[in-house]
Amino acid sequence: MSDPDTHSLAAATITPRALAWLHRNAAATILHVSPHTCNLVDTHGDILALVTPKIGRGPFTVVVPVDSFRFQVSGFKSPVPSPQSQISQSHNLAISQSPPFPSYLITFDQAELWEPRPQWDALRPHLAKAIPWLRLALLRHTPTHAAAIHQLPRFVTGVEQFCQGWQHQDEVEIFQAVDRLAGFGPGMTPAGDDGLMGIMYGAWAAQPQPDESLLHRAAAQAGAQTTTLSRAFLAAAAEGEAVQAWHELVEAIRAGEAEAVVAAAQGILAIGDSSGACALAGFLTMVEVSVHYL
Repeated sequence: MSDPDTHSLAAATITPRALAWLHRNAAATILHVSPHTCNLVDTHGDILALVTPKIGRGPFTVVVPVDSFRFQVSGFKSPVPSPQSQISQSHNLAISQSPPFPSYLITFDQAELWEPRPQWDALRPHLAKAIPWLRLALLRHTPTHAAAIHQLPRFVTGVEQFCQGWQHQDEVEIFQAVDRLAGFGPGMTPAGDDGLMGIMYGAWAAQPQPDESLLHRAAAQAGAQTTTLSRAFLAAAAEGEAVQAWHELVEAIRAGEAEAVVAAAQGILAIGDSSGACALAGFLTMVEVSVHYL
């Protein structure tokens, strides 16, 4: 007989990175929880994010069909019995809580495997045309408080220094810029890290074969100076992996229609308080510099 206090949920989508996390872990702790996200972290600091459809797909997410999660505050650091015995996609992830809060049993056998890396290669012929549309989106649709953050001198200087260093293959400049940006700003993903993520997406979009080793080293250096969640996003960005909103921007740029690009950019600008704006600013700067050097 099933436990009436346990909510059984069939995951809708999972990513290769999330699946690998499940394969190598038998337990985890809750790092952070909100109505729409539950971030689990293992002993190595790697994250699996359980999210509702409102948050949507991302590099290390499992999307589950629920309107919101209900967790007690005391459960944030409690052990999570996550997947049982020999872990595979068909096994379960159990999150146990004391009543009146529900426990969750998440199954993966029906989950769609989602590829988190957009088709960056397809963007190159369209980037120059898209630049003014992206500028317009940042100028007209960035919330005032977010614009104030990505226009701070330290942020602007760090982003420009990284992009110029990247084009000149100057690793000293690149890693000085990483130190300037890493962990800069408030929040679980600070503004400087968001800018670095956007820069990495710009490198993937603008170059046929970006230096992945350099991107990984930059992500590792930044990750050592920032939050656990931000470190996970940086590691994924170094491999070109992005949340759903970036996939939509890629498709809009490929289609070559101004209104669609601006609308997709607005989807990115809506991420977090300033995360999307700072990432888009980093992306645009790298694209502008790269197109200039083509």
